[in-house]
Amino acid sequence: MNNYLLELEISRLKKWQESAMAIIEQFQSNIDLSQDLWTDKDLCRHWQTSPRTTSTWREDGKIDYVKLGGKVYYTREQREEFIKRNSHDNKYQ
Repeated sequence: MNNYLLELEISRLKKWQESAMAIIEQFQSNIDLSQDLWTDKDLCRHWQTSPRTTSTWREDGKIDYVKLGGKVYYTREQREEFIKRNSHDNKYQ
């Protein structure tokens, strides 16, 4: 590939990156922080589990999550739904 084509491709990728970042920033600004977002680290600490366990739950579709900029977040609603689906206590079902 000659330099012109390489520069053209780099320019196209930079524009795509800027566009993607703008979308991510817009999405982040629309998050209602009253939902009490927890990071994966927060979830592990509060529920006394390992990052590997929470990763497996996500991979198996057991817990819903939001991923922004490569970081995993759980809303209060997602955590409560996980508890309801996995509780053996009748008061949650």
